[in-house]
Formats: sequence, structure tokens, C-alpha cells
Amino acid sequence: WWDWKHIESASYDWARVDVTKDGGATWTTLWGPVGGVADTAYNQQTLILDPSYNVSNFQFRFYFKSDGSVVYEGWYIDDVGLVEVPVPPATQVFFTNFDSDNGGFTASGTNPSWAWGAPASTPGPGSAHSSPNVWATNLAGDYNSSEESYLTSPVIDLSDYSDLAPTISFYHWMDSESNSWDWGSVEATKDGGVTWDIIWQKFGDITEWTPKSLQLDSSYAVSNFQFRFHFHSDGSVNYPGWYIDDVGVTVSEAFEVTAPCVIIPGGAVAGFVTDEMTDEPIIGADVYSDTAATVSFVLEDDTDNAGVYWLFQPTDNNPEDVFFTASKDLYADETATVSVVQDAVTQ
Repeated sequence: WWDWKHIESASYDWARVDVTKDGGATWTTLWGPVGGVADTAYNQQTLILDPSYNVSNFQFRFYFKSDGSVVYEGWYIDDVGLVEVPVPPATQVFFTNFDSDNGGFTASGTNPSWAWGAPASTPGPGSAHSSPNVWATNLAGDYNSSEESYLTSPVIDLSDYSDLAPTISFYHWMDSESNSWDWGSVEATKDGGVTWDIIWQKFGDITEWTPKSLQLDSSYAVSNFQFRFHFHSDGSVNYPGWYIDDVGVTVSEAFEVTAPCVIIPGGAVAGFVTDEMTDEPIIGADVYSDTAATVSFVLEDDTDNAGVYWLFQPTDNNPEDVFFTASKDLYADETATVSVVQDAVTQ
């Protein structure tokens, strides 16, 4: 799916994606909770599930939670797809859970707070993903101000797999100021650290241990491959930060997740919402059917058409009668039947 998010810190508000293989009797969180995000563009998100989810009553859901104060624009979701992905078998070439040693990782940079060991009971996740040890930006407190720090892997020789694609995988937990100010990224190098490429960054808060996999192309399968976790903070307002555990590198044939474009039959519906007593336009009214929804609005340069709404209504028949309801605080709802014509605008 593609999404756009502006969400308060995940300590208070967050988004997540759950899946079920038993028709909703139990749900498993596979993405998030994510908060503390201020997106400037839509981003594509991808989840790869194992074959145990290939059942007759599979479902997934977008779950949003907010506390009692401080609200932002929230979570916008579009272009949702479910596709078959042939995932080739992977060969593990590197793994560390940091429990017996630090995994060969080194901390560096400006004002680094990275530390290896067992996390304190507060203020971070409270424990490792696989006990007892992790790497974290401070095991028992907040990260530093004005950090530009790095946690860098040992050199990993991938030259025997030159035609395969490496995948970096790890579990992590994050609580930081909004990623307009403080954020993390994952970077990789194919030339022994002369240059670094940003693979993933500015992902928001994640306040449960969550798995993440990042596939690279086969050009990274070199003798001096490395990757690093980069943390940036500004000069004020610090949080518990980024915790990393169970880090691995596998190689496999590259695969690509593609969602086919499917034509959905239906038509556009457009009209106005007005006050029945005064005929004045109403802005911000919900207009919805069982499968589509929008809000009445006004454009700055088109005030003569205040209260207008329009939406795309999927249909199975042509034409098809669809119930639409208009709803607004302090008003009674009104429902009407619209005969929606496919490939046309029904006014």
C-alpha cells in the first residue's frame, strides 16, 4: 500500500497493520506501531507474509490509536494490493543476536550514545528482543543532543555470491522526537566505506519490537560489504532512541513486489450539501455509501460552488442504485438513492 502520515510520537498516537489467518479470531501485528512521523510525500509500504496465511478467510486491517490530546492530520492510505510473491530460498551469511558479544559492530560519529549491553527496565523497550543484550542509543536513558552517530557492522565478504541480492534484516524499537528533527536511517556500502547509500530512513516511532528486512541489489555482493545504523538528533528534546537486536544478512535471487493495475468498474458521483432551511452550503459534511466516502468542500478560487462533493463509486451493474448518506454534527442525516452510471458523472 501507499500511505502518508503525520502522527504524534508513538508514545501517544500510532498506526499499525494487523493480519489474521483465522477470520479475525486472532490478529498478529506485522507492521508498526509507527508514530512520530511527518511525511512530505506518499511512501510505498510492503509486507511479505509466509504461506501459512494462504487460507480461505484471510484478512488484514489498518489500526490507528490516538490519546486524548494533540492531534495531527493522521494516516492516509491508497492503492492497497495483495499479490503473490515467489520468494526464493535464502542463504544466511551473517547473524548476531549480540548476546555473547557485540557482534563486531563499532560506534562512531559526533556525540554518539550507542552502547552495547542489557537494556534497563525503563525508559526503552524494557528488554531485548532476544535476551539479554542489544545495541541502543543509551541503554538506560535518552540519546544525546546534536548526534550524528553510526553503528557500523564488521566487513562481510559476499564475493562468493556475486549474482545474488543481499538482504539486511533486524529487529528494532524506536522512540524519538518527530523525524523532522530526530531520525534514524540504514545505510550500506559496496566500496568498503568510501561511499554510503541510504537504504531506508525517517520511518517514525516503533514502540514494539518489530522485524525489518531491506533487500539490496546484487551490486552489493562484494568482498568488503558493510552496513550501518545512522542516528541523527537536533540540539534539544531527547527521547529513549533506537534499539537494535538480532541482525542478519542473507543472500538470494532478487525478487520484486509488483501490484497489477486493475480496472474497477464504476462511475463518479457529484453534488452539493446544503442546509435544508436556508439553502446555504455546508462545508465538511460526510457523504458516503457502503463502499465509498468523501467530504463536502470549498475551493478558495471557486466560492460559488461551496459545499460541493465528488467521489468514485465502484459498481457491479450499469446502472446501479446506491444509497448515499450525508452527515454533519448538529444536523439530521439524510439518505438518498443515486442511480450510478459507469464511466460517467452522475450529478
